[in-house]
Amino acid sequence: MKILACGDLHFRAHAPVNRIDDFFAVQLRKLDFILEQARKNKCDTVVFPGDVFDRANAPYALVETLIRTFKHTLAWVGSSVQTFVFVFGQHDLRYHTSGKANTPLGVLVAGLGDSALVAGAEPIYETTWENAINGASWGEEFPRLPERRGKVKPLLVTVLHKTITQEPLPWEGEIYTAKELLDKYPADVFICGDNHTRFVHEDKGRFVVNLGSVTRMSKDQAKHKPALALIDLNAVSGKVNCKLIPIPIEADVFRDEDERLQDDEKMEKFMQSLGKDYQADLDYKENVRLAGEKCSSGVKRVIDNVLETVG
Repeated sequence: MKILACGDLHFRAHAPVNRIDDFFAVQLRKLDFILEQARKNKCDTVVFPGDVFDRANAPYALVETLIRTFKHTLAWVGSSVQTFVFVFGQHDLRYHTSGKANTPLGVLVAGLGDSALVAGAEPIYETTWENAINGASWGEEFPRLPERRGKVKPLLVTVLHKTITQEPLPWEGEIYTAKELLDKYPADVFICGDNHTRFVHEDKGRFVVNLGSVTRMSKDQAKHKPALALIDLNAVSGKVNCKLIPIPIEADVFRDEDERLQDDEKMEKFMQSLGKDYQADLDYKENVRLAGEKCSSGVKRVIDNVLETVG
């Protein structure tokens, strides 16, 4: 079984505050790159470890775009890709609850039919060598070890959306270091989402792969180098190989600090002016939107993001 694993996509319709480029186009280029690498490296499975969407109220047009993009890969002549495996992150779920069906990711999975699977406690078996994939979405219990099937001991891949770190963190909660994860749970490979810091931890042929976010959404991530992991599992030899594939990044996509401060000052003045100039025949949101037309592009992006968030 050959897997291509990626990090959190956080697909969104509008650009983050600090990005000055066409962020939506950037996201589509990165998704195209991921699927192209899956085809190029003859992977049969592509794994997404949660937070596929940045918000649970993503526009349907965005979901439809992703469905078409994934289906194009499945229909590609000669493509080896057969399955997309997902777990749900907290950003994929409405109000961080467990309901999955009426969410953007739930619609995406339904739209892809049998080609999309949600990893859960019951293992998904790869037919040739009986390797298995299980997983846990955000807030779910860790899955159990699957039973041995036939003469070959399956290699197990566990997909998680949980905070896994390289070093211990100074706060409580269900947070494991990579070493603790390998000591406590029996999988041969863990593919993890949620933590946006990239690392790969290997111990005696077992791996914890945490690739961070696919796109850089804030200036704090300016030095982040997103990557994919090409994971090759051979149940006959019992060995796992893991190789990183860098994802191309764009230069000069963040606003400088001076511009950000200027926009913050303009936003403060804008908020103070809201009570002075409005049209009585329009609702509050429309008044805000119209007033924002007089502001800089950075402030307008903030206003658009806030209005989208409040529905």
